[in-house]
Amino acid sequence: MKKSIAIGFASVLLLGSCGRPENYKEKAKIDFSGAYTSLLATYNQGVVIAAVQANNTSKKRFFWLQPNVPSGEAQANMQTGLWKFYAIGFSGSSIDGASFKCGYQPPINLNPGFNEVSMTLGTCSGENNPLSDSDKRTRANMCKTNFSNNFHCGGTY
Repeated sequence: MKKSIAIGFASVLLLGSCGRPENYKEKAKIDFSGAYTSLLATYNQGVVIAAVQANNTSKKRFFWLQPNVPSGEAQANMQTGLWKFYAIGFSGSSIDGASFKCGYQPPINLNPGFNEVSMTLGTCSGENNPLSDSDKRTRANMCKTNFSNNFHCGGTY
C-alpha cells in the first residue's frame, strides 16, 4: 500500500514538472529566403524589411536582405499577433545614389509556426512609403555598415 502511494506521488511530481515554463510564449517564424534570389536580382544594393506591430507601433524589427547574407539565414522568430511589413529595395551603384522601390503588407496575423509574408515592390507612395527618402538611405546604410552579414538589423522591442 505504501509502495503504491509513493509511486502515485512520484508520478504526480514527474507529470507536474512537465510542460512549458510559466513565461513561455509561442513564436511565429517568418522566412524571406524564397524571395531572396528574385529580390537581389532586381535590388543589387539590398532590401530593407521593416516589421511594425499593428497594435503597438513602437515595436519594430528591421531585416536586411543583401548579397553578403546567405539566403538560408533570411528568417526570424517573431512575436505572434498583428504585424505590418514594409520593404524598400535599392538598386544602383551605391545606396546613396540608388533608386528605390517600396512594398507593403497590410496587417497580417502571425501565428505560431511558419508564416508567409508577401509584398510586391513598386513606386514609393502612400501606405507603402512610411519613411522619407533620407530615412530610407540612413536605415539601409546603418544595416549595411553595422549588420553587413546579418539578416537581423535592429529594432525596438
